[in-house]
Amino acid sequence: MQKKYFGDPHFYRNVILIALPVMAQMFVSTFVSLIDNFMVAQLGDIKMSGVNISNQIFFIVQVATTSLATAGGIFLSQFRGARSKAGMQQAFRFKLFMLVLVAIIAMLVIFLFKESLLFGMVLKNSNANEIVPYGITYLEIVLLSFIPFACSISFSTSLRETGFPKLPFIITTIAALINAFLNYCLIYGHFGAPRLEVAGAAYATLIARIVEMFLFILVSRNKDFYVRITELCKIDFSIFKQIIKKSFWLLFSDLVWAFTEIFINAVYNGLGGSEVVSGMSAGWTICDLFFLTHVGLGTAITVIVGGLLGQNKLEEAKQNATWFRTLSIIVGVSIGIIEALSSFVIVPLVFGQLSNEAQRVALHLICVVAVYFPVWSLTNAQYSILLAGGDSFTMSIIETSINVLICLPAVFLLTKYTSVGPVALYALIKIASIIKPIITHFAIKKGKWVKNLT
Repeated sequence: MQKKYFGDPHFYRNVILIALPVMAQMFVSTFVSLIDNFMVAQLGDIKMSGVNISNQIFFIVQVATTSLATAGGIFLSQFRGARSKAGMQQAFRFKLFMLVLVAIIAMLVIFLFKESLLFGMVLKNSNANEIVPYGITYLEIVLLSFIPFACSISFSTSLRETGFPKLPFIITTIAALINAFLNYCLIYGHFGAPRLEVAGAAYATLIARIVEMFLFILVSRNKDFYVRITELCKIDFSIFKQIIKKSFWLLFSDLVWAFTEIFINAVYNGLGGSEVVSGMSAGWTICDLFFLTHVGLGTAITVIVGGLLGQNKLEEAKQNATWFRTLSIIVGVSIGIIEALSSFVIVPLVFGQLSNEAQRVALHLICVVAVYFPVWSLTNAQYSILLAGGDSFTMSIIETSINVLICLPAVFLLTKYTSVGPVALYALIKIASIIKPIITHFAIKKGKWVKNLT
């Protein structure tokens, strides 16, 4: 029984060696985001709300790029397991081309419709006319960072998937420190810099992302997946076609999930004034510190399980998948408890300049997320297992069905027939997420994901 559900020391050692550097990288990035929000929060609820709704728009771009990077990463991990350098390079080409394409399309669409998009995020908010101008100021500058961001994601994920998780951590740390320093200078006007406030936060992000991109290019030049500019267009369309075929459902489900979340955000943004927008933003900023365990475990699953599948060690891959599911539950329960207890200290410490109402909203949101954390941790691990074998279709059907058939109707019914607040609305809607790991359990048990894609 113990051997079935719990791995040997070698398994946990490999997980730690892969997951910890990834989590450390995400922690640095998220912690700096926390500092950013702390600095912007000093400007008040209205200005922080403007930055927040801009970042909610950018959230769609993040989801799309992450999904495509994950799709390419599935193949890159398996090609690494099969020791195919050419295959790894094709998977990297896919990432770079597709992510930059998404970034360009997003830049054009958001630039043309930025005002309508931002007003849509706070349509019924009592402070909408005050919040949106600050959102526009921030978004117009941050748009320029989309392409550097896309390139960095391509390199960063590829380094992790080929056994170099420490390099993204180092580079992200450098970029994060630059971002934090420039925020301090440009938001408040320190060290002789102009006081730009919201625009200063945007410029700091833009500069940090450009530096990050060039550092990733520099350290990746001697890696197996790296492709020189002169060879970028040497595309094997058969591999591209295969990745697109496998990634379509992943991208589709992730975008449906993202738009569902954006719609829910827009609804609860309208349940009050700027204190709701800033409070929910503060809460999610803190929650992101704990969600990094999802990224760490997901990356470890992609590398370990995907690598075993690429080596045709199918039974070993299935055994490792079981160990990962057990580990995800243990991690989820532990992190949920820590998250709930620490929120009573972190919220007033970091966001003490926000209104009391905004702080209350943030605290309640964090406690709700902490309750759901074990369920989400298990679901994340299950989805990563399916994706390691290229089974994005099953994951897509489960995720999309629940979001479209349960979550969206629930939002409509609750807002129309009840007067619940934003946090209570979120908590009730997310009850549906309990269904996901139950259905996914049976999908994993069927074993359709146990495939060598190389």
